[in-house]
Amino acid sequence: MAKELPYFRFTPQEWQNGDISLESYAMKGLFVDVCSYYWVQDCVVTKKMLVKKFRNARKNLQELIELGILKHDDSTDEVVILYLNKQYDLLSKSRIDKQEAGRIGG
Repeated sequence: MAKELPYFRFTPQEWQNGDISLESYAMKGLFVDVCSYYWVQDCVVTKKMLVKKFRNARKNLQELIELGILKHDDSTDEVVILYLNKQYDLLSKSRIDKQEAGRIGG
């Protein structure tokens, strides 16, 4: 998906009013970096992947998880960013619908 749509929606109002708005600039910067990495990975990452990728920010990464800004499932190690998953699901459905329409038209 990241190659087909190399960007995700960013809503300034949600950014300014969301839980992340109360955090330090370092935490906000890490969150944006994590969001970008998450999107490029088609919204499938584990905590292990994030710890390796952002090894110089392990403490802040753990804090984002503890604050619930990043959702972490201990049993699967999967990390989820809900608002990006919603976008990904909508875009994936749209892409599948267009592919099916193309097959019917072709």
